[in-house]
Amino acid sequence: MKEVNVFAVMGLTEKDNNVIMSHNDHNIGMTIDEFGRVYNEGGQYIADAKEVEPGHGIGCW
Repeated sequence: MKEVNVFAVMGLTEKDNNVIMSHNDHNIGMTIDEFGRVYNEGGQYIADAKEVEPGHGIGCW
């Protein structure tokens, strides 16, 4: 698993995007596994995402 970079990931749904950005706004660490599952720093599954080219993620909107 690797750390989520909001500038290089895109949620699969709008709800996934909102959850990821909310965690990012509150400085809550997140990781993403090889299947695109996103977990908070406590290890709880929170969203689905896909990795995209840096600069094309949800943090760029």
